[in-house]
Amino acid sequence: MAKSQSPANAKPASVSISIVLGLVLITTLIMLPYAIILAIGMLPTLMAKLIDNKPEKNITLTVGIMNICGVVPNLMGLWQTGANVGAALRIISDPFALLMMFAGAAFGWMLIFSMPPLMAYLISIRAAETISRLQDRMQQLRSVWGDSLKEAVIEITPDQAENFLPDSRF
Repeated sequence: MAKSQSPANAKPASVSISIVLGLVLITTLIMLPYAIILAIGMLPTLMAKLIDNKPEKNITLTVGIMNICGVVPNLMGLWQTGANVGAALRIISDPFALLMMFAGAAFGWMLIFSMPPLMAYLISIRAAETISRLQDRMQQLRSVWGDSLKEAVIEITPDQAENFLPDSRF
């Protein structure tokens, strides 16, 4: 009895997959000009997805969002001029349109490579300020309690504090 139920359970799954694939195919055919521009324009995002091996997919997300910002104006231009395959091919063959699409992705890559060192620098500045503030507080405590605190506290200079900061590589 259990064997007769498993093919029945498998059939609806295969039917639902074919329905979804059929709907995707029909939608692609109806919206073919948009699909052409998206397929060419979003290639940098596909490459970022292939490169990104982290589970969070931060690189793919950042490059993808910036890439779509470069592709959407071309999609809007296609919509305004009439969505046909000829207009889509004209947009794809225009070097400035391609430059706009890929420049968005390039900006995403710039964010990926520039943010970790920038954040490490800002964290080191904040750590140096915290150390300075704590040293000032220590001087205040010494004025109240005397030199007996010197034996119980290890002093760290801002140069030594850099050894305790996280690595700036991503």
